[in-house]
Amino acid sequence: MGLLKIHKNNNYEYQLWEIDIDLTKIISSYKIFTNYHPNINSYKNHFRTNQILHTRRIIKKMVGENIDLIQNENGKPHLIGSNKHISISNHKNYIAVIIANFPCGIDLETTKRNYQIIQHKFLHSHDLLVKNNYDLSMIWCAKEVLYKIIGDPLINFRKHLFVEKNNDEIIGTCVHDSLSFKANLSLIKIKDLILIHNLNFREKN
Repeated sequence: MGLLKIHKNNNYEYQLWEIDIDLTKIISSYKIFTNYHPNINSYKNHFRTNQILHTRRIIKKMVGENIDLIQNENGKPHLIGSNKHISISNHKNYIAVIIANFPCGIDLETTKRNYQIIQHKFLHSHDLLVKNNYDLSMIWCAKEVLYKIIGDPLINFRKHLFVEKNNDEIIGTCVHDSLSFKANLSLIKIKDLILIHNLNFREKN
């Protein structure tokens, strides 16, 4: 398991890892954060099981002792024993985690996927001008980040989430009855992946 990228400041820390070890045969791996995916022993997908075990280990290194990790009824992760927020993303052998002082989201997406066939599900006329499939991948990834900040299944990607560009800044907005907010977003390109997370969180009245 190799650390590809890490960034830490006073407000947040994110890490990106590439996994290359099978933890499913290591009994001690199952004893970390047992409340996160508590039914992991019944999972049939070996690859997904390994992903989760690595995710548990990465987060344990980030938060240390006396902190627990759980999921709510919608699958959104929460840290118990800490006032910090957490978000997790994975794509194949890559895992990204952000822990922040504010509501946060992080997402990893491949640029090789054909987003044109699903753009009707997430693209709004208020979103930034789309020139190619890469732009679509960026908007989809950014909206995943915005969604993860709330984690409410009632949020509709096309109706409630918007992505704009102001010079080199990417700005995400959520407009929903339960919560409206804005966030500046950071984009990083790694191989054929894009990694996006929010830099801040500004609730709107």
